[in-house]
Amino acid sequence: MKTNKKIFPVITFIFILLNSYSQNPKIDSLISKLNKSSEDTIKAFLLAELAAQYHQNDPYKALNYGKEAIVLSKKIKYKKGEAMANGNMGLIYKSLGDYARATEYYFEAIRLYEETGVTRGVGIFLNNIGNIKKEQNRLDEALRYYIDAFPIAMHWKDSSMMANV
Repeated sequence: MKTNKKIFPVITFIFILLNSYSQNPKIDSLISKLNKSSEDTIKAFLLAELAAQYHQNDPYKALNYGKEAIVLSKKIKYKKGEAMANGNMGLIYKSLGDYARATEYYFEAIRLYEETGVTRGVGIFLNNIGNIKKEQNRLDEALRYYIDAFPIAMHWKDSSMMANV
């Protein structure tokens, strides 16, 4: 009887632990599609999307997907995918507290989005850099990034981006 009292909490803990590591349907779906895709823009997109999905729950797995997305996007010359993957790498490093690396990836995403004419991406990552500067209490720098992002937010009617200014 004493053994059962000790085993029950252990079994309960293991059950809870296993359930907490179960994946969500979105990740399962992305992985399923990834396993069926060839080395093309769809695969690069899926890798970048997996990086975004994992960035809060498993940032180290997210980094792997993000790096893979960047490598593949460069290989197939898919600049939009490379931009998206760089932006996601910035999000991951920001969540890890590595603001310097996050900012580097955000700047690379901005450069690539400017090259491809995706102004909304430029605005999002200017805004994200502003958020980092604000968190670092570098408010004058933050304001400059927010001001640069604001016209883009207005153009796209992006209220979440506009709210930071």
